[in-house]
Amino acid sequence: MSTCLSGGAIGSDTEFTNAAINLGKHRVINYSFAGHDTLVPKKTIRILSANELLEGEETLKIAAKYLQRNWSEYSGKPRKLIQRNFWQVKKTEAVYAVANIKKDGRVSGGTGWAVTMAILLGVPDIYTFSEGVWYRWFGTNDPKNGHWGKLIPPKPEVGTYTGIGSREIGEREVKAIWSLYEQGT
Repeated sequence: MSTCLSGGAIGSDTEFTNAAINLGKHRVINYSFAGHDTLVPKKTIRILSANELLEGEETLKIAAKYLQRNWSEYSGKPRKLIQRNFWQVKKTEAVYAVANIKKDGRVSGGTGWAVTMAILLGVPDIYTFSEGVWYRWFGTNDPKNGHWGKLIPPKPEVGTYTGIGSREIGEREVKAIWSLYEQGT
């Protein structure tokens, strides 16, 4: 049985959760924390403790440099959301993200944190759906030594994978998420 790791946020996370559950062959774990509201089924939620949220601090500091963000400026719920992202990618075999890829190669928003950490951690298969096209990360575990390349929709998810992305998505993004699961049936 495959396992989908996500964050339970409205938008892409919820679509990945629903698609994985709909297929019936996937276990879903949505990482969360006390005080985080989510609409995904309660049975899929894994609440992280304060100590668990701190586990990815070193990786987050490095990711912040690549993203040109100041990690020390984040506090409260925004910080916990990003700390939760570490858990989404720390033991994954593949990442499927829905977010914009900027011209400089960085992925936008909170999803950018997870994708950058996945690169740093050496996740072998990283895909991002941006501007209506799937892209794959080609490079090392150094975000400055690689690039995004267009590809035919990625192979269907297997094993332990991460399904994440933007909160605000349209019909095109929803279709891209569900098509990953339809390929595998």
